[in-house]
Amino acid sequence: ISIPRDTLYERPGYKSNALKINAIYQDENIGGLIDAVQKILNIRIDKYITVDYKAVIEGIDVLGGVEIDIPFHMKYTDPSDNPPLIIDIPEGRRLLDGKTSLKFLRFRKGDSGYTDYPNGDIGRIQAQQMFVKETVKKLLSLKLPNFIHSVYPYIKTNFSTTQLIALASELVGFSMENLNTDILPGTGEWIDDISFYVPKNEEIVKLIYTMYGLLEEENNSGTSE
Repeated sequence: ISIPRDTLYERPGYKSNALKINAIYQDENIGGLIDAVQKILNIRIDKYITVDYKAVIEGIDVLGGVEIDIPFHMKYTDPSDNPPLIIDIPEGRRLLDGKTSLKFLRFRKGDSGYTDYPNGDIGRIQAQQMFVKETVKKLLSLKLPNFIHSVYPYIKTNFSTTQLIALASELVGFSMENLNTDILPGTGEWIDDISFYVPKNEEIVKLIYTMYGLLEEENNSGTSE
């Protein structure tokens, strides 16, 4: 379930852009972010993995790159970034190495005269979900324990390598048809001249219940748990 970066999350003592969920990690680290996601989704989160820029580059390069359909010419420059960010990825089916994959994932808005995602951040999330699926598809064709040992130094997690390898062993015979991606239900709204993505709580409950197979049980029994 992808949670848009502009998702509204009320925090006492904070205002303006600090009420967007993408501000929490910087202020409160992983513990604060886990608390926020637990409250939004109403599910408990026991384990986490954080992936930074270097982890993306190293992981994709270990895979030998990932093949992606680039929907339009992605062109963007930000000289103020450190180091300066230069994105120039032509449209079409391309094998992306680690550095180019990171640029693909980071792309939000194009330079003047170039196409942007027509539906904004939701389009970017859908592109990122497509990238994840293509990455998983390639991962399933490799020896996962070797991959885990290669990328583990570049991630932050409360999983041990032993736990991750045990999980990987359960993926034998996994079908990509069983990999589902969703976006947190919500709607874009302007609040005090700031653009937010406001969660729709009732639809979130339905999504979670459906994901865990509880909604069908509720409908069959006529009762809710």
